[in-house]
Amino acid sequence: QGLATPPEGGAKTNVDKLKDRLVLFSANSSPSCMELANRIAERLGVELGKTEVYQDSNGETRIQIQESVRGKDVYIIQTISPDVNRCLMELCVMAYGCVTACARSVCGVLPYLPYSKQCKMRKRGSIVCKLIASLMCRAGLTHLITVDLHQKEIQGFFNIPVDNLRASPFLLQYIQEEIPDYHNAVIVAKSPSSAKRAQSLAERLRVSIAVIHGDAETDLLDGRHSPPTVRTTGGLPELPFCIPKEKHPITVVGDVAGRIAIIVDDIIDDAVGFVAAAEMLRERGAGPIIAMATHAILSADAPRILQESAISQSSCRVSRNTLSGYFLAGRDMAWWPIGASLFASSEGSGLFIGLAGTGAAGGIAVAGFEWNTVCLFQIVTMPEYLGRRFGGERIRTYLSVLSLMLSVFTKISTDLYSGALFVQVCLGWNLYLSTVLMLVVTALYTIAGGLAAVIYTDTLQTFVMIIGAIILTITGTHTHTQDAMHLFRHPVTGDLPWPGMTLGLTILATWYWCTDQVDITSNPAKNLSHAKGASILASYLKMLPFIFIILPGMISRALYPDSVGCVDPEECVRVCGAEVGCSNIAFPKLVIELMPSGLRGLMIAVMMAALMSSLTSIFNSSSTLFTMDIWKKYRAYASERELLLVGRIVTVILVVISVVWIPILQSANSGQLYVYIQSVTSYLAPPVTAVFSLAIFWTRTNEQGAFWGLMVGLVVGVCRMVLEFAFPPPRCGIQDDAPSVLRSVHYLHFAIILCFLSAAVVMVISLLTPPPTEEQVRNLTWWTLTQEEEGEIPLQKSVFWSRFCCVNAILLICVNIFLYAYFA
Repeated sequence: QGLATPPEGGAKTNVDKLKDRLVLFSANSSPSCMELANRIAERLGVELGKTEVYQDSNGETRIQIQESVRGKDVYIIQTISPDVNRCLMELCVMAYGCVTACARSVCGVLPYLPYSKQCKMRKRGSIVCKLIASLMCRAGLTHLITVDLHQKEIQGFFNIPVDNLRASPFLLQYIQEEIPDYHNAVIVAKSPSSAKRAQSLAERLRVSIAVIHGDAETDLLDGRHSPPTVRTTGGLPELPFCIPKEKHPITVVGDVAGRIAIIVDDIIDDAVGFVAAAEMLRERGAGPIIAMATHAILSADAPRILQESAISQSSCRVSRNTLSGYFLAGRDMAWWPIGASLFASSEGSGLFIGLAGTGAAGGIAVAGFEWNTVCLFQIVTMPEYLGRRFGGERIRTYLSVLSLMLSVFTKISTDLYSGALFVQVCLGWNLYLSTVLMLVVTALYTIAGGLAAVIYTDTLQTFVMIIGAIILTITGTHTHTQDAMHLFRHPVTGDLPWPGMTLGLTILATWYWCTDQVDITSNPAKNLSHAKGASILASYLKMLPFIFIILPGMISRALYPDSVGCVDPEECVRVCGAEVGCSNIAFPKLVIELMPSGLRGLMIAVMMAALMSSLTSIFNSSSTLFTMDIWKKYRAYASERELLLVGRIVTVILVVISVVWIPILQSANSGQLYVYIQSVTSYLAPPVTAVFSLAIFWTRTNEQGAFWGLMVGLVVGVCRMVLEFAFPPPRCGIQDDAPSVLRSVHYLHFAIILCFLSAAVVMVISLLTPPPTEEQVRNLTWWTLTQEEEGEIPLQKSVFWSRFCCVNAILLICVNIFLYAYFA
C-alpha cells in the first residue's frame, strides 16, 4: 500500500527509498510462479531480481543470486506445484542464500502453506506443519505472507511475523459479479469444520447457509488411514502412498431445493469430498452447483473427477504449471449457443434498424460490414494484451476512457434512438417522449432486477427477430436503383467506396473482433474447439443480415417511397422528425405494415426487450468500468458506498449526455444510423488497431511509442469527428460548404490514413526511445512465442473437431470470396 502512493514534489520520498531497498525474487517451481512474480513487480513498479534456481541430476537444489542484496529487503515469491517438497527446498535454499549475502530482511510470499492440513496431533502421528515452520525460520525467513491458512493456530508455530491474508473479499466479488441470481443462492459448508467460513460468506451476502454432515472424523491423520505395516525387501522398505479415506455425506442440514448451491472450503485437493457433496446436493434438488476454494491443489486425477461430477462451475485453475490452463469444466457451454450469442451481441435489435436503413438508402453494399467477419480470433482481449505487452497504467486508462466514449457515441445513444424510433413508428409519439419512455421503463426494469442477459436469452431474442425478418423478406417485393445490387462502389464518389470496404473495414473489424467481444466465445466453452466452432457458426450467421435485414430495408424503400425515401425536408420532418431523411424507419415501417397481427406484436415486444436488456447491460458495464478502472485508481481507499454512489452518478451522466447527443446522431451521415456508428468507429478505433498490430509483429514497439501513437491518433480522429458534426450533409439541391477534407475523404478512407499515421508515430518514437526488455516481449509477440507457450494454446479435446473447424474456416473464406466476386 505504501509503494502504491505516488511521490509528491521533486525530493526523494520514503516511497522511492523503499523501492531502492526492495529486491523481488521468483522461485522456479512452475511458470505460474514467474507469472505471479511478474505481476507483483509490475504492480509495485520495480524490476524482478536476477537469480538462477535449478536442480542437479540427483535432485539437489542450487541457486545463484546474480545481484547484490546487501542491506536490501528481499521478497521471495513461491507458489506450490505438485512437487511440494522441491518447492519447499527452493524457498529455504533461496532464503538461506540471501541471509548469507547479508540481506537486511527476507520475506517469503507463499500463497499456500504446504503441510498445513497436518497441523493437529493425531494418533501415532506428528504435527508436521510445526516442523515446516521451524525449517523456514531456521532457513532465514524474517517474515511470511500467506493466504487463508487451514487453521489460524498455525501462525503460532512460527517465531516470525506471519501475515495471513483473507481471500473472502475476492470470493464475495466473484459471486456478486459472476453469479447474476446470487440472491437465490445458498452457501454450503462441505463439512461442519468449514461451517464458520460458510457462515461468514452467507452473512455478508445475506443468503442462507446449509451444512453437510458426514461420518465422524476418526483419530487418524486428518481423515487419512495410517500406512499399513510392510516388510523390508532387498534392504529398502516399500513405502506405500496414503490412501484417501472415502467419507460419504450422510445428510444436508438446510434448504437447497431449487437454489444455487455454492460449496465453499479453503482447499480443493483430491476433490472426493466436493464431488460427494455435489452428488448429495443434486439428490436434494439443488440447482446449479458451484465449488469455490482459495487453494486449488487438485492432486492426481482431481481435474477429471471435477469435470465429470455434478459441479457445474469452479473458480479454480486445473493446471498450475501453464499460463493458459484455466479450469473450463464448469464452463461447459457447447459451440452452438455461444455462436448464436456472439451473433446476437454483434447484431442486436438496434443494428436491425441501422442496417435496414442503410440498405434502404443505398442498397446491398453495407453487407460488406457483415461479411468481413468470416475470420475470428480467440486470443486475449486487447486491453489485457496491451497491458501485459507494455505494462504501466496510462494505456489501460486510455482504453477505459475510449470505451466510455464509444459507449456514449455508438451504444447508449444509438440504442435509445432505435428504441424511441420504434415507439414513434408504432404509436405515433414524439421522438423525445419515446426516449423518456424508454429510459423510465429501463430504469424500472433495472431496479426490479431486470431480465438476465444470459446466452440463451440473447439467442432466443435474436432468432425471433430473424424469423420475423424472413417473413418480411418473403412477403415484400422490391425494385432497385442502378448500383443498389453492387457491393463494390466507385473508389472516390461511391457512398461506400470499395477501397474503404476492403482495407478500411478490415482495420475496423480487427479492432471490433479483438476486444471484449471475443471473450463470449472462449470463456464459457468446453474447450477451444468449441470456441472455434462458435466463431465459425457466428460467421455463417453473419451472412444472414444481407438477406433478412438489408433486403427488407430495400423492399421498404420501394413500397413506401414517400415516407422511407422522402426527399423534401418538410415531409421528412413530418414523417420521422429529421430533415436529412427517414431511411432509419425502413424496418419498423415494414413490421407495422406487413407482418400479421400476432407476430407483429411478438416482434415489437422482443425488439423492445432486447433494446432494454442491451441498455441495462451497457449502463452497468460503463459505470463499473469507470468506477473500478478509473475512479478506484485515484481513490484506492474509497468505501463500497462511495463506489456505488459514483457508479450511479456516472450512469446518470452517461444517460444525459446520450440524450443530448441524439439530435446530432439524428442529423449525421444523412440520417443513416449504421453509417453513423461506423463513421464514429473510423475516427476512434484505427490507432488502437495500429498499436495492437505493431505490438504483435514488431518487437521493437515500446510503451512510449504505443502511448503517443494512441494520443496522436485520438487528436486527429476527434478533429475529424468534430468537423463531421459541425458540417452535416446538406439537404438535396443545396451546395455543400464543408471543408474539402470532409467532401473528398470518405470516412473509411480516413480510417486507413489514421491507422498508418498512428503506426508511423509509434514506429518513430519507439526507435527514438529505449527498446522493451526481454521480459516485455517474451511470449507476447509473433516472433518471440516459444515452443513451450505454443504448446499451451490449443486445448482441443478432439482431433476431428479441430480439423472440422479448419475445413469450415476454409469453406467460409471461399464462400466469402464468391459473394464478394458475385456482387462486386
